[in-house]
This record gives sequence, C-alpha cells and structure tokens, in this order.
Amino acid sequence: MTAMDEPSYLSQTGANDPWRRPARYQPLVIVLAATAAGIVADRYWPMPLVAWWAAAAIAWLGWQILRRLQRDQLAAVALLSTVTATAAAWHHLHWSVYGADDLGLHVSQDRKPICMDALVLTRVCIQPAPPPDPMRPMMAGPRVQMDVAPVALRNRQQWRPVSGRARLTVYSEVHDVHVGDRVRILGYVARPAVARNPGEFDYADYLRGDRILAQVSTNYAGSIVVVERGSPWSVARWLAALRGRCAAVLQQSVPTGQSALAQAVLLGAREQIDDDEKAAFVETGTVHLLAISGLHVGILVGAFSFLLQRSSLSPKLCVVLLAALAITYMLLTDARAPVVRATVLVLVYCAAKFFGRPTAGFNSLAAAALVVLAMNPADLFHTGAQLSFLAVATVIWVTPLWERTDGRNRWLQHAILAELPWMQRILWVWGRAARHLLLVSLVIWCVTTPLAMARFHVIAPAAIPLNTVLSIPMTLALVGSFGALLLAPLSRLLSCASAMMAGGALWLLQAVVDWSHRVPISHFAVPGPPPWWLAGFYGGLLLLVAAPRLRPPRRWCVALAGAWIAAGLVFPWQLEAEDRPLRCTYVALGHGLSVLVELPDGRAMLYDAGRMGPPASGAKAISAVLWSRGITHLDAVFLSHCDLDHYNALPELLTQFSVGKIYVTPTMYETPNAAVDALGDAIDQNGVEQEAVWAGFQFAEGSYKIEVLHPPRKGVLGSDNANSLVLAIEYADRRILLTGDLESPGLDDLVAEPPHDCDVLLAPHHGGRRSNTPALARWCSPEWVVVSGDDRNRTFANLKSTYEAEGAQVLSTAELGAITTEIGPKGVHATGYLANQRR
Repeated sequence: MTAMDEPSYLSQTGANDPWRRPARYQPLVIVLAATAAGIVADRYWPMPLVAWWAAAAIAWLGWQILRRLQRDQLAAVALLSTVTATAAAWHHLHWSVYGADDLGLHVSQDRKPICMDALVLTRVCIQPAPPPDPMRPMMAGPRVQMDVAPVALRNRQQWRPVSGRARLTVYSEVHDVHVGDRVRILGYVARPAVARNPGEFDYADYLRGDRILAQVSTNYAGSIVVVERGSPWSVARWLAALRGRCAAVLQQSVPTGQSALAQAVLLGAREQIDDDEKAAFVETGTVHLLAISGLHVGILVGAFSFLLQRSSLSPKLCVVLLAALAITYMLLTDARAPVVRATVLVLVYCAAKFFGRPTAGFNSLAAAALVVLAMNPADLFHTGAQLSFLAVATVIWVTPLWERTDGRNRWLQHAILAELPWMQRILWVWGRAARHLLLVSLVIWCVTTPLAMARFHVIAPAAIPLNTVLSIPMTLALVGSFGALLLAPLSRLLSCASAMMAGGALWLLQAVVDWSHRVPISHFAVPGPPPWWLAGFYGGLLLLVAAPRLRPPRRWCVALAGAWIAAGLVFPWQLEAEDRPLRCTYVALGHGLSVLVELPDGRAMLYDAGRMGPPASGAKAISAVLWSRGITHLDAVFLSHCDLDHYNALPELLTQFSVGKIYVTPTMYETPNAAVDALGDAIDQNGVEQEAVWAGFQFAEGSYKIEVLHPPRKGVLGSDNANSLVLAIEYADRRILLTGDLESPGLDDLVAEPPHDCDVLLAPHHGGRRSNTPALARWCSPEWVVVSGDDRNRTFANLKSTYEAEGAQVLSTAELGAITTEIGPKGVHATGYLANQRR
C-alpha cells in the first residue's frame, strides 16, 4: 500500500506523520512509572513498612473486586496502586530497615578505634599514589578499597556478633586478600561523611544506597590479617580471580601508556586512571567511554555476533552464546546499573530471536529498568543510571523517526547507488552512517545536557562530534582488548598483536580527548538548572513520548522549549534582584577556611580557599557552594596568608570561575616555596591581576564598606599567621570580622587599637586557644562567632566559654556544616546547613 492508498483516517489523525504516529502498547512502561512513583514516595515521604504493605494489600483486594465487577479501568488503577505501594515497601526495606546489630547503627561521625572480623565481599581496588603536588599538605601513598561484611566485634576480651556492610579503606598496599576471605581488621570506624555544604555530593547517601552505613580505615597493611581463606567454589571469588587475570593480561600486553585505559574501558577498573585524565573525559562529555555501559556491551555483542554469523553453528545456538557472553561480561564488570540495563536488553533481543517474537523498544527498556530497580531501588537516584537510561530512551525514540523519514526515498537511493563505482558506494554508506551517528549524538546531547549540567556543572559542546569520531577507535580498542584476553591462552603472538591494535586505538582516543579538552570552547563551567526546571523539562519530554496524539506541531515544541530555557536562565535571578542582604557563607572544609561573601549590590567575593587535605576536595566543596548560589564570577578573592589550608584550592577554582582581582598581604610571597610558586603560576596562567593590601585600605560601594584592619604595610615580626589579613565588612550599621589565622604578636597589635565592635566574628586560627583570647572577645564584643574547623572536642568548650562570657553565640562548621549569616535591616540571622537537612 502506498502513501496515496492510505485510508483517510490516517491523515486525519496524523498517523502517517512519524512525529505524531501513535505509540505501540507497551504495558511495562506504565508499570515502571508506578514503580518509580513508589520509590520516590518512600524516599521523600516515608511511612512505616507496615503502612506500605497494608496499602499494597488493600489495593490488591480492590483490584480483585473491581476485576470481578468488570470495572476494568478502575481495576487497572488499583493494580498500579498495588505496584506503587509494593515498590515503596521494597525501597523502605532496602533504604531504612537494618538489623539491630548492624555495625553502622552503633557508630558516629567521630572516628573510633575498632577490632573486628569481617568477610571480604568485593574485589580489592588498588588506587596508585597520586603524583607529587606542592598544593597537597602531605604526600599520599596508594589506597586500597573493598567492601566487607562485619561478623564479629571485639569489646575488650569479648567478641560479639555484628552484621551489616562496611567500606574498608587501607592507605597502603594490601596483598593476598581475596573475595570470601575472613579478615581481622585493626583500624578506625565512623559513619560515612554527609554533605556538609549546599550543592555538595552526599557520599553518605551514595553508600547507603548499597546498604553501607560504616567506613573502616587503617594506615597499615599489617592491620589486615587473613583469619580464614574463602571457599574456592565461591562464584564471587572465581569471578574476582578471573577479573584479576584479565587485568594482568592487559597490564602486560597493552602498551604501558594505555594499559590503565584498557582496563577502564573493558573491565571498568577506573582506579588506575589519574584524576586529571578523568576530568578531561568528564569535561568533554565522553566520560561514558570510561564507565562500562550499553556502548561497551553493544560493541562486544555486535562483534561476537558478526563472528557467529559466519560460523556453522545453528542460529538458536548463536543466540544462546550471545546471551551467555552478555551475562558473563555483566558479572565480570561488577553488574553496575548501566551494564545490567544493557544486558537485559540483549537478553530480551536474544529471547525474541530464539522464539521468533517481535520486540518493543520502550517495553524492553522498561523491563531493564524494572530489573535494575529490583536489584537496587536506590539506583533510581544515581546520576549514572539516569543518564544511561535517558540516552537509550532517546535512541529508541529518535531512530524510528529517522528510519521512517529516510525510508521514503530509500528506493531512489538504492537506484543511485547501483550506478556508482564501488569506492564511491563505500564512501556514501560510511558518510550516511556518520551523519546518522552525528544526528543521534546531537539529540542525545540535547536531552542529557540539562541533567549533566545539574550534576557535573559542565556543558560540553565537544561531546557532539567527539562521540561520533571516537566510535571507531572505541570499537577497535574494545575488540582488540577482548581479543587479547581470548587469544592469550592460545597464542601469545596473536594476543600481543590484538593488544597492540587496542593500544593504538586507545592512544588515538586519549589524544583526541586531551586535545579537545584544551580547546577553550569545548566545555564551559555552569551552575546548572534548578530542580524545578529539570522536572519541567523532563516531564515535558515524557509527555511528548508517551502521548504522541497530543503533541503540538514542531514549531510549537521549539517555541515552548525556548521559553522554558529562557525561564530557567532568567527567573532564578529575578527573585533576588532587589532587597538583597549581605550574606556570608562559611564553607565546611574540615581544617580549612573559605568564606563566600555576597554583597548587597550582587557582587561576590571569596575570603581564602583551602583545606588541610587534597586541593581537589576543597575545590569541590567551595565550587558546590558557588554553583548552588548561581555564581560564575568572583569579583575579588582575598588571601589571608600563605598557609596551604587557606589557598590550595584556588588554582582549581580559577579553571572553573572567572576572577576579577586577587588581594594578598605584603608578606604573602616573601618566603618562597614550591606551593606559593605554584599558586603564583596558576594566577598568572589564568590572567588574574594581583594586588597587595594592608591596614587602612578601604573598598566602599554605596551601602557597604570593606576595610583592611591588619597587617601594617611592613607586617609584624612573627609567623605568617601573625600577618593574616583581617577584613571588616560593614552594612546596615552591622559589621563582620574575617580574621584568617591571626595570632600573636599580630593579635596583640590588633587589640591594641581602639575597640572594634562587631556582630559576626570569624574565630581566628580555626578556633585555636592561643588566638581566641578573652582580650579579643572584649575588643570586638561579637554577637555571633563562627568557627571553621574540624576540632569539636579539645578546644571548643573553652572557646565557647570565652565568647559566651561576652554574650556571644558560638557556631561551628564541624557541627553544623556550612554556616550562613545574613545581615539586613532586620538584624543578623545565622543558620547551619545540617540543621536544615532531613536525615
């Protein structure tokens, strides 16, 4: 039947238009929606487990009654309600129900010594020592991680049984420990770190998704003793051993420069790749090449299928072998959500081929999602799983539109191809495939970019051509690496040849990504859209896919999308355009300091940016606060002095945010060292101007004033701390003092001046006793005192009594997370981030 012969009702309903063609009935999509609704309901509006089971039972009984009464629509609603309540109960069991003897229920945020026996549950992940970094206070060594199941805990001379799951970290190399072994651990235990700053990644929630409520750590490999070896018949032990042998083959056969990348793309072992290389993949939008996903499964299954089709095996046996390969590869790569999704899709395809039945794309994807959520309902909230399913759903939606549109002229294309020489024919076919890949890559980028912006704060236009260009070296790398593993027992020569092919492809892939990362327009750091905008964007896409008859014309869709994008860009800033307070956010960094100052005229500045630890972790916490406030530009950065824990995060921040000017003390660079030199180089490379300021400098803009109180022009005798930059910020007849690490004799020099009453005081030197003296408390008479540090026990009680004697309230980032103070016409208001979070 031609298009002209189609019945009139098709043209009337728009069914002959691929944009508005009705979707096939796919019931699992509806079941998935009900399941996701139940999981979300329990996460954000939890009820007791009994209540969820009761709701499921009542809904099921309602379904039985309505079905007998032949009220089919109401019966369907009751059945879906049963699914929703059951999914909520399943999530509640996974997320909130633990045994009374679970180790994580009996530990706190403070580290405590522990001696326990545990079973090793996962493979030993070895992360090599990071390269030397002058910005790191202490050089770090290799780190080993694994998950363990505690079985016994020693209390003095008694052992008592415990249960649960814990993440074990050893800051040293560990040898001869395998999955299934019972080990005795001497170390420290604590609850996982929660997000302490707005916008920060919540590591505690991430681990809780795997039912991990405790972290155990030790600095010495000798603290881990194998008490009993695991069973050699354990499937998990066998898979871990097979994975280890595969990693060893790749390490030996793939060229040295690409062996770590080969292990990442084939086995998902990304711990061997350094942080800078990972950042290049993330910022160019190609990080999915490192995370085992449907792309990897599809390439391997496609290559294996190509070989089987040219063998003498029966079609059904080939289908069974494909399914076995997919399952084995899933288990070998730790069965993460994207791999499980891809494996289920392969199994659905194989089952359809085996029984000669058709498949429905969204129905198959919904089946995969249901399997993933059945294994771990917390995966619904994980960004990796969300991006994986979103990308595949986009492909399923777009590909038929492409094929229907392109198929109208397919007979003409075949006629033209038949007349072309074979070389031009090949080029035409390759060009058409590249165009298809490029268009699919563009659509996937448009759909996934908002979520990537919200989670990773990056927008990467380079991902559109890169994902097309890199498909060929990625295919060669995977096939070559897999071939090296399969050929290793048969022929070392062929295995090495295959590994060399993989190494060359990986070298090309890495070179393209690194080159693209250095191109200025390849990626941009952005705050990311707010949650309400994401909900509207993806809700609108869901309606477009689920209700094709209700789709407006394309031009209206484009106009609505443009209006929604404009709303996301404009609306958040209009809320704060008028009547802004003076806001200071004291970032929770542990032993470190960074204060974000948002001035009433909309300007933003940073006072210090560092912590006693890896500079990247400090930069992540500070940037999370900046992104949460929608800040992309800092008008000024003030560095109080040249201690690492006050500036080592700044070089990383300079790559993400533009900075107007950096102000330092006159003595900042008087004592050269590697860290200060690296700081100066980073500032110069980013083209930021520096200026030295001292006591007497003032920055006045309308309703507020910033004044430097210390140090004097030539500084004072003593340490760098004694010459810390002290700022006074005044607004609405209120004052904030920022004091860095001020200590004597600089402290004595400051309090010798006339009293300087303030409303908010940053406790100098992280609340140290020698810096927080009664003389300082009397000199400035604060109403609020903020302590930025991690010491909640040794000196905090003394500090509180010192300032409370002058009528001040003392707040600590160690207890409250990030602390925000706001000064406005109505006075001073202070809040702690953790105090506002539901746990």
